[in-house]
This record gives sequence, structure tokens and C-alpha cells, in this order.
Amino acid sequence: MPYTSNISDEEEQHKYYLGFPKALNTIQDKSTVDDKNLTVADNIMTVVDGITRRYGTIKRYDEAGASKVWSAGAFYKKSDGTRKFIRIADAKLQYLNGSSWTQVGSTTYTNARTSFIQVSNKMFIHNGTDNLSYYDGSSITTYTTLTTPTNLTITPTFKEMYAVTSITRTSDTATCTTTTAHGRITGDTVTISGAAESEYNKTTTITVTSPTIFTYSVSGTPSTPATGTILVTAAGTESYSYRVSAFNTTGESIACDRVSTTTGPKTLSSTNYNKLDWTAVASATGYNIYGRTATGTQEVYLVTVYTNTYNDTGVDIPVTSKLVNEVNTTEGIKGKKAIYALSRQFVIGVTEGTTYYPTRLYYSGTVNYIDSFNAAEYGGGWVEIYNNDGGEIVDIRSYQSGILVFKTNGLFYFYFTSTGYPALKEITRAQGGTSSEGSQSVGNNIMFVGQMENQIGVWTVGTQENYGGDDIRTNNVTIFIQPSLTNVNRSYLSNIATFYYNDMFGFAYTRGANVENDTGFVFDTRFGGWVHWDGDPMKCTSYVIYDNGINAKLYGCSNSDGYMIELMYSTRNDNGTAFKSIIGTKFFNLNLFDVDKIFRNPSLWFKYISGESITAEIWFDGTKYAGSATLGSNSSGAGPGIDLAGVTLPGDSYATVTILSSTADIIKEFNILQLARTIGFYLIDSSLNGNWLFMGVHLMYTPLIGKPVADTEKVTLTT
Repeated sequence: MPYTSNISDEEEQHKYYLGFPKALNTIQDKSTVDDKNLTVADNIMTVVDGITRRYGTIKRYDEAGASKVWSAGAFYKKSDGTRKFIRIADAKLQYLNGSSWTQVGSTTYTNARTSFIQVSNKMFIHNGTDNLSYYDGSSITTYTTLTTPTNLTITPTFKEMYAVTSITRTSDTATCTTTTAHGRITGDTVTISGAAESEYNKTTTITVTSPTIFTYSVSGTPSTPATGTILVTAAGTESYSYRVSAFNTTGESIACDRVSTTTGPKTLSSTNYNKLDWTAVASATGYNIYGRTATGTQEVYLVTVYTNTYNDTGVDIPVTSKLVNEVNTTEGIKGKKAIYALSRQFVIGVTEGTTYYPTRLYYSGTVNYIDSFNAAEYGGGWVEIYNNDGGEIVDIRSYQSGILVFKTNGLFYFYFTSTGYPALKEITRAQGGTSSEGSQSVGNNIMFVGQMENQIGVWTVGTQENYGGDDIRTNNVTIFIQPSLTNVNRSYLSNIATFYYNDMFGFAYTRGANVENDTGFVFDTRFGGWVHWDGDPMKCTSYVIYDNGINAKLYGCSNSDGYMIELMYSTRNDNGTAFKSIIGTKFFNLNLFDVDKIFRNPSLWFKYISGESITAEIWFDGTKYAGSATLGSNSSGAGPGIDLAGVTLPGDSYATVTILSSTADIIKEFNILQLARTIGFYLIDSSLNGNWLFMGVHLMYTPLIGKPVADTEKVTLTT
């Protein structure tokens, strides 16, 4: 029956609040948030009809002696249909063999986050420290370092020969007569060869006495005249220097030390040239020649050859913009993260030699040169992404016909022009990236965990309506939970890991004094609402979806032991351990913030309650009501109703109703009468396997319009 009081013209009213798809809102006061928001949403999920507990987790497969799983991936060999679940743990590449992990060979890897990139039947392995390697489904191939070429020699070679009529000697001076005019001048250098008396054979400067006669000094007392078939060859006086490097399809070695000559031909030609020879390098594809004279402080690129000899005839033109290679890249690129896009590998966080390049984006060649970042031969290369702005590249993601580059202080778009040249466009400096695992492709957009003004948040990247068709813009989707993201441990932003699965984008981060991820948030892209998760789903270094050919499951790489954590598991516990789910509704004031109401017997609507019980709390005016109720699945009644203190009114008593179906409506009515301005509800479930679907609230209330507020709320104006 309706409630009546001694305040006139007041009638009991009621209102339904059904469904909470907007989920968490912590930025607004709990009484002013949207009716479809929640003020607390821990370890729950939004569904079409309401709110339910989040899925549980289970630790899969043996830990294989590992204390942590650094990364995991899915290998698929199209040629024979091989599917393998692989990971890096215990410093080894392992594959799932039944229900346990088997190490692949004896190759040891650095324990670090690893990027697995499959191209054709090769899974390339990048971790920023170890030489580039790949897994082919059975074994690991590691790129080995080519050595620097050795024993470089330069032999100036000439073809200007003059027949000698005679050589005679007086004391230590030899007089040479040529058959024809020799064309030399005093001070020139020539080479005499072919004399039976070896003392006459030498390269020396000459003194010209006639067009066919010159003299030079000799040592000893050789017979005179000289005998044999003697020739005079012009010698050079020009200086030349060269360096040689070896290369393979992956990279280029360090060039050898400079080797010089001062007797090279004045003019290089097919008959007068510098002949270069060096010791062949094992496994080298070819060699790059740098020369021909030092330009500035060093030689420049001259030519590429595929044997260990080269004749510099002057035909090849030095490329002054390409300097000598000073870092050995033949062991494969050492990058922290790689992706496959535009038929190339793109790599960031690269170390060359001992130098780390935080702002370089490297790209490989295509097709047969997918592992080559050698610009000279195979179409690879790198570009600097604003190398002087103080930021560092932390993530990359394929988007449309280019690459999104996430720096710590901005977002950029890299692409190739129609003529094949690399190009760059700045998208925003308002927010930057955080982690190599910080982004996911979601439909036609990218979602990423970024940082801005000393806080983290989640943004979408994509094209937006009402803007130019090719404009890429960002949109913050964590406005309503921003106050909850202030406890992030910024020393470990690189820990952040993300996933996208079953329409849910989730991210885990490290908070407080912790050093590993332990908490995070999940965004349901269907409804646009956030919820908070902790426990095993968030204790992960990274996430991976593995499709075994039957189903695709989401796994997390555990940061506390060597197991793989299967998320979205059907039971509502974390590997047999209970977790706590909490729902907090808004504090409903019925749009009358300053008016007292008499709240009577509010009801909660569940679609089902299975397993163990839920604890329900009612809060009035922001204060927890003294007492709580246990909501179970056995009945939908809560005993006799109360309208007036000490008086049970007819018609308000409900018999116990047994719920036989898990999908039957369950109504939980609270026997309570309270004077307050606001009312709110908290549902808490810490049971091992409990589950339920909470759908809404029904409020019965009488507004006491005209009733004075409490004296403690009154103020007096003075004049």
C-alpha cells in the first residue's frame, strides 16, 4: 500500500534503472554520474542485459622451469600446415609439445620482451640484444657476423712499354737508350724490367738527356752492357687510397683499414689502373669498395663487386653521399620490436655495434631481401623520426598504407611516396606512446596506451567524420576513468601490455612500488564502457592469441611464474583462487539533490545467481548503511516488508520462492525504511565460483518537498 505521512500532498513514487552499459565513471561525483554508469566496477564485465562477473583464468601447461614468460607467438607453416605455440622463457625458445614445453635446440636468448614476426615460413626473432635469428618450425638459424676483409693490396698497373736498345753502366750510373722516343721528363718514375743482371731492374726516377736516352742510378757492379729483353714501363706518382667491406643479404661488415699507394697512374684507364686484391671472406655475398682517394676525412662508396679482386680503371664514379660503413650489421639487425607491413620488416629500438638509436625506424627490402636492411643493394634503409626532439620510438603499428610511429612525445605516420621515397607526417604532439606492447588494431582504428602531462590514458587513432578524408586524428577514451590512472609507476611504463579479444580492449600496468604489471582496465568496444580488473589476468608481460586450428584463445605471459595464463576461461576464479568482484551504482538522488526522501524496500533485479552468495550494501547520503544482506540463489523474497517502524502491513509479506532455472528473473527486495537524500548500492562477491547477471534497480520513494533541511546544513547571511 502507498506510504502516507503527515506532510500533505506527498505521494509515493518509483523509478527503474536498468542496464549499465556505460560502466565506470570516476571523474564525476557519485550522485551526478549518468544513470547507466557505475562508480565501482572491479572484476566484472558489461553484457547486453547488465553486469556479470569477469571470466576466470587458468594456468596452462607446465612451466618448464621458467620463472617468467617474456613473450609468446604463433608459428604457422603453410606448406605443411604446421601450427606451433612458441615462447621465450628460461632464456630459450620453446614450443608447446602436448601439455609441456620443449626447448628448440641449444640456442640461448636474452631474457627480454621479444617480437615474433612471421614472413612466409620463417619466424624472425627480435629482442634488441641478440643477433637476428629465425625459427622455421624445426630449428633456429642465427645470422653470423662476417669478418672484415684482410690483406688488401694495391698494385698500380701500366701498359706504356718501351723497348730498350741498350743499357750501359759507368760507375753507379746506368744509361738507357730506348728504341723510340720515350716521352719522359727528368723526375719521372719508370720501371725497368727484363735485364738478366737484376741490379738494372728497378722502379726509379730518371734524368732525361735526349728523346731516347735517360740515366738512373744502380747499385753494385753489374756487367755492362746489360743483357736480356729489356723493357721500360711508365710508373705513376698519383696517390690513391681504398677500403673494402664484405656484405651478405643481411648487412655489411666494418670496412678494412685504409690502404694507400703513391705510385698510381696519373690518369686511370683500361691499360693504366690500380689492381686491388684481398683475402676472401667466408659466407660473403660480395664486397663494397670505398675509394678512390680520401674525400674530406674518409673514402666514399665506389662500387660493389662479387669477387675478391677489383681493377680501378676510373670508370666507377665515387658516391660522395655514401660514407664508409663503420658498424657491422651482417649479424642481422638488433631491434626491440618489429612488425611486418608493406611487404617489409619495420624495426625500432635498434643497436648497431654498441650504439643505440632511439629515433630510427629501420625497414628491410622486400621478397627475397626481407631480412636485409642494407640500403646499398637490397632496398632497405632507415629514417630518423625527429631525432633531436628528446623523444624515443617505443611502438609501431601498420595502418592503412603506412606505419604509425609512437614516440614518447608524439605520434607520426611514415609512408612511401608514389615514387618510392620515404615520407613522414606528424599526427600529434599532444600524447605519446608508452610501450612496445601498448597498441592494438581495433576495427579500422588503432587503440593505444599513451602518456600525456605525466599521466597515462588510452586513445584511438583513425580518421574521423567531418574532417578531411586522409586526416588521422586521436581521441581520448579514458576521460571517465582518468582519476583511477594516477597511481601508475612511471618507471615501468615499458611494462604496459595490451590485448584485444571478444570486442574487449584491455591493458595491464605497474602501479605503486611494484615492478611488474598487477592491475589494469578493460574497455568493451560494443558499449564504450570501462571496468577495472586485477589478479591473474593483469599479471602478464604480454598477451597473444593462439589459434590451434580449432579455436583461438587469449593467453597472457605470466610475470610471476613460467605458466601461460588462459584468459576468458569459463569458471569465475583465477586458477582455483577466488577473486573479488565489486559493483557500485551511482548515488541516486532522483534529480532532487536537496530534498529528503523516504526510501522504502528497494529492489535489485538479477537474471540469475549461481554458485555462492553476494554481499549487498546500501549507502545513504554517501555513508554505508549499518548492515548488509546476503543475496543467494534460493529465493527471490527477503521476508516481510516494513512500511512503518514496528508495523507490518498486510500484503507486503512474500513467501519463499525457489528458483529452478539459472535464467529465471530473481528479485531481491530489501526490507528497509530510511530517510535520506541519496541511495546507492554495492554488490560484492568474493566467492570461488559465484556468478550472476545484475540487471537493474527499482526504487520506491516519497520526496519530502517543502521539508526543511537539517539545521546542520543551514547557513545565516549577515548584512
